[in-house]
Amino acid sequence: MQYFKKYGYKTMGGGKIFHRYNHIGDSASWDQYFIIKTDKRNPRNNNSKFKGRDKKLPHKNLFNWGPIDVNDKEMSDVKVANWAISEIQKEHEKPFFLAFGFTKPHLPWYVPRKYFEKFPLDEIILPKVLEEDLNDLPPFGKKLAKEIYQVSSGKNFNGTGISEHKLIVENNQWRKGIQAYLATINFADKYLGKFLDALDKSKYADNTIVVLWGDHGWHLGEKEHWRKMALWEDSTRTPLIIYQPNNIKNNSIVDIPISFIDIYPTLIDMCGLPPKKDNIDGKSFFKLLKNPNQNWDKPVLMTFGEGNHAVRTIRWRYIQYYDGTNELYDHKNDPHEWINLSGINKYIKIIEELKQHIPKKEKPQLISHNNKPSELIKR
Repeated sequence: MQYFKKYGYKTMGGGKIFHRYNHIGDSASWDQYFIIKTDKRNPRNNNSKFKGRDKKLPHKNLFNWGPIDVNDKEMSDVKVANWAISEIQKEHEKPFFLAFGFTKPHLPWYVPRKYFEKFPLDEIILPKVLEEDLNDLPPFGKKLAKEIYQVSSGKNFNGTGISEHKLIVENNQWRKGIQAYLATINFADKYLGKFLDALDKSKYADNTIVVLWGDHGWHLGEKEHWRKMALWEDSTRTPLIIYQPNNIKNNSIVDIPISFIDIYPTLIDMCGLPPKKDNIDGKSFFKLLKNPNQNWDKPVLMTFGEGNHAVRTIRWRYIQYYDGTNELYDHKNDPHEWINLSGINKYIKIIEELKQHIPKKEKPQLISHNNKPSELIKR
């Protein structure tokens, strides 16, 4: 947004774009920012007062989900959507950069009851899971599968506590968890749709680029894992949809993996601004949007904690942990990542090629996602 502002754009933001919610005073980035007043008991979620947690959930630290009996307009994401709609209906003299973020489908999965009712439990389809899928993983991979939020005996992330997935299955919560996830996505989808409908009716419909993405993937029991916080496909593959009127063919699919750091230079490219050459690692993929059959030689690098990395190409996912142990998956023949090929001699050359994209040096990670020492993530 600072780069676009530099070249004459009006910059407007609202909702959850970054983890830092209060953007007041950041005039270098935003000409205006929409702030939602939140419930003081839980500033991250102003719906906490509704106490919608399903009472049958087996452990207080496990998950928060459940239907709540409130009107949609009380939900913070609806307020953000309505603000964005109001901006698209105004007259703007400058070109604008408008960013708005929904909290949902982030946990807790509290949305009005009608969204849960759209997904009856007897119609929920469980994901495909391979029994004993973790047997071919190195020790740290098995620890990730059990998730950083260990819930028994205070034994945090050492592989001895009972896993979240086991608790969910043993307490017959698997379908209910997926129901809550689908309900929350459906809620967010509805209000994204309302914004897009407003854009279609506005004077900006024919010259506005739309980019939709989520900041991480999600496991719903695959690899006996829930949440994110891992380097497998389901943790790191996320939605990305880009629309540009009269320039990108609708409904085309790009199968080549790209990284979100590539969105910045791509938007600069799409808007015809001077390329940013300094302090930027991303690469514009605008040519892929115009022609998905273009050659692309840039693998995607993912990192979770110091020393833990994954490299994804069109065919392969290579994971290397801080202790040198690794995993290799062939997405051509194994899209679910059930078979770890790293211990098979015929794949040594492929691993060596993919290793070249693992950083040789990295700055120390001072804090983790949860503001705890990175030691929890590493060991």
